[in-house]
Amino acid sequence: MKIALALAGVLAAFPAAAKKGGDGRGRAHRETSTAVAVQVRFPDAEVRIIRGHYAAHPVHLPPGLRKKLARGGGLPPGWQKRLQPFPDHLDARLGPLCGHCGRGIVDGCAVIYDKRTRIILDILQLAGDIAR
Repeated sequence: MKIALALAGVLAAFPAAAKKGGDGRGRAHRETSTAVAVQVRFPDAEVRIIRGHYAAHPVHLPPGLRKKLARGGGLPPGWQKRLQPFPDHLDARLGPLCGHCGRGIVDGCAVIYDKRTRIILDILQLAGDIAR
């Protein structure tokens, strides 16, 4: 009886221990893991602000690289060096992004990219014949 009361006291003190099941082989995380897909894009209001700021800049992004980025690919290493952050005064006018995303300019195209993987999430051509 004393053991049962002691065990009940321990389980009451640590409710997380009472909820965990499993066989002790480390498989409990599989039951709770979830994947969330987030799509990050330039809102229409930001598109107008960015295009207004960069109206005089020509576009130099090659068509093949533009298509690769549109399909969700990353920048080649040589082009990653060309990625420039937005000027502070322009970035201050735009809405906040999630913590791991950043905005930048790559040869006349505004991009939202994942800072961890450097994968382009959205690309906005600032001039030329293709709107997005």
